[in-house]
Amino acid sequence: MRKESRTLIPLWGAVLVLGLTFWGVAGQQQEAAAQDVEAADLTVHIFHNHFEPDSLSIIVGDTVRFHNMQEMPEGGHILMTDDSSIESPELDVDQTWEHTFEEAATYKFHVVGHEWAKADVTVVVRSASTALQD
Repeated sequence: MRKESRTLIPLWGAVLVLGLTFWGVAGQQQEAAAQDVEAADLTVHIFHNHFEPDSLSIIVGDTVRFHNMQEMPEGGHILMTDDSSIESPELDVDQTWEHTFEEAATYKFHVVGHEWAKADVTVVVRSASTALQD
């Protein structure tokens, strides 16, 4: 009996070390994933006929910068959500406009006068699983 307990002690010690190592690595991976979400480029480039990227997933409270990349002969680009709840000022070439998204939803944007140029901004509530998915 005494010999068995001496054998089990190192075995349990190894299990404990492996478990702590696993949890430490998992915690570091979660933290790294959360930092990647925070460090993500939240800039959407505006062109006459499209947005780049044309879809973006962000977290409630994130601010997205919209950057006009092309000159319009009749003035700048204006962005608007399809439901008209959000509208940017007129943006001349190389001007930016920022919007902070405070509610979880999918916001469908278009360029006024170029309604076929569309982009979706999906805003989600932050959770541990949200950070790991991105």
